[in-house]
Amino acid sequence: MATIKKRRWQTSKGEWREAFRVSYTDREGRRHHKQFEMRRDADAYRIKAESELARGIHTPEAQSITLSQAADIWISASEANGCDRATIKTYREIVNRHVKPHIGPEKLSRLSAPQVVEFRDTMIRTRSHAMASKAVRHLSMVLTEAMRRGLVAQNVARECK
Repeated sequence: MATIKKRRWQTSKGEWREAFRVSYTDREGRRHHKQFEMRRDADAYRIKAESELARGIHTPEAQSITLSQAADIWISASEANGCDRATIKTYREIVNRHVKPHIGPEKLSRLSAPQVVEFRDTMIRTRSHAMASKAVRHLSMVLTEAMRRGLVAQNVARECK
């Protein structure tokens, strides 16, 4: 169960600040905290975190890796699984030219279906339809590998193909 507490502190300049801190325990028993300026944001996060914890799909933001790191893991796994060099070359090109420049810095835990739809729409506007489809499909494959390794709880790109 997540809790919300109001924090109040004094800065080094003598100003008083306050914030709302959401605290919860994940499925491994580790405690996590996230702070918000507004109570309604803290409430929304608490509800979301409790729901995801109940369904077993919550990934704490502090432990999440970026999409770029997940893509590198996926390419390494593909090499280890025996994909041929031409396939690996294609994977690298699509990831490096299309996925990483647009949404590579995004943490996996913060990646949402609307962001994937926006990525797809950007790809369709700036690239051919075939290349846009490949980029989204490869993004989905990256997220599937991340799910398999327990780095993210759900593949938000699966529904956006």
